Amino acid sequence: MADFKRIPTPWSYSSAVATGDFIFLGLHRGFGDDFITQFDDSISHLKKTLAEFDLALANLVEVHVWFKDIKNVPEMEKRFRNYFEEDRYPVRTGGSTEFIDDDCLFMIDGIACREESTVTDLKRITTPFSYSQAVEAGDFVFLGIHRGFGDDFTTQFDGAFSYLKKTLAEFDLTLSHLVKVNVRLKNIQDLREMEKRFNNYFEKGNFAVRMTTTTEFIDDDCLIMIDGIAYRKNK
Repeated sequence: MADFKRIPTPWSYSSAVATGDFIFLGLHRGFGDDFITQFDDSISHLKKTLAEFDLALANLVEVHVWFKDIKNVPEMEKRFRNYFEEDRYPVRTGGSTEFIDDDCLFMIDGIACREESTVTDLKRITTPFSYSQAVEAGDFVFLGIHRGFGDDFTTQFDGAFSYLKKTLAEFDLTLSHLVKVNVRLKNIQDLREMEKRFNNYFEKGNFAVRMTTTTEFIDDDCLIMIDGIAYRKNK
């Protein structure tokens, strides 16, 4: 595969793989005695990897952030603003997880677009926070976290899909253009209800690929979040 460029590691994964218009970035972690130090160090390593392709943080269209302690989300939210221009943020998703290294508090991975003309003309749906709701790059629309509100899982699920549909409509797209969705649940017991309710939003046989995980949420009332990728070339 001559059109692939990889940044190898000593382990059984690459730090980055470039193909087509995109750079796919693997896990980057930092070191230090506290969350802030590890966060800044992670971003420093991410910048070095992007520099291998003559890119910068501004080329990022999507990032995934992983926490040992979900309570660090507000600090991360603030510190993201140190690295990006206002309203020029990538979409952001993530959650809480365990790490094999006991000292690890934070990891980040993501996707960057390497076409300069594309990056300067990216369409973004901004938010009041340090992430975009959606970023259009190349033939794809990258969708950040969408959550619903309500007292039970089904209400929040339907609310999340309502917001997702509104975001896609900003690009003249529908749910049928989704090629991938990630679903994050607070309670794994809601998986079966989620599985049933997906049938309400897609034609049979025309589902997006899906990955479902559990996580803690910084908002205690939150039961589900959804993000994903839509393909727009043949809209």
